[in-house]
Amino acid sequence: MNIHISKEEHEFLLEYKNTEFVFGSYLYGTNAKNSDKDILITYNIPDGWETWMLPFPNVHQFQYKDIENNIDYIWISNEQFFKNQASGESTINSDIILFADFLEESSKLNMCRTYNVMKAYLGFAKRDLKQWKEGHHKLQHANRGLITVYKLYADQIPTKDDIKSSYDIPYTIYAKDFIEKEIKRMRDLINKDFEEDKIKLFPQIFVKDPLLQKLIDSNNIKEFKY
Repeated sequence: MNIHISKEEHEFLLEYKNTEFVFGSYLYGTNAKNSDKDILITYNIPDGWETWMLPFPNVHQFQYKDIENNIDYIWISNEQFFKNQASGESTINSDIILFADFLEESSKLNMCRTYNVMKAYLGFAKRDLKQWKEGHHKLQHANRGLITVYKLYADQIPTKDDIKSSYDIPYTIYAKDFIEKEIKRMRDLINKDFEEDKIKLFPQIFVKDPLLQKLIDSNNIKEFKY
């Protein structure tokens, strides 16, 4: 969920700005003349916030709508960016990793070909599909999430051309039914692979410290999860 903030609060966070990423249609190259621009900004935790930010999940993000310039700003702390990405709380973070100049190509699959991330893409695709009568764009968004999972599941990094091609789907009940069946099929596949330990819950990260490595590896131990 996005927590809407005022212009003054937005300007306060600018003092702690770290990195800025364009996401959404401008990132994919599918933007139209009147498309609003979506920008995600990571920020350093302001002085005095650490005591209450670090112990809690804080999965929600700040949002400031600059109506005058048709820009939506999303604010997320540096720490929360990777937590939300790893947990599948939001697909925005994974989109930035996959389609922006952010990480090395060799790291993208490891970060995004996880059970949490693929399940998140399918979950948002299912949500958009339920709203398909609101317009063609909802069907396109659902197909975009599905195609992203197709590529990740096949051990391939999706490209911007893949995303653009997903928008070619016709606005028909037959297309809607096809996407619905494919979402279920892909969900069943990743569930099966997860149970057989072919897909990990979180990215596999390797560090030099053996004790820290044990702690990191424990995130993918199912007994701990249950």
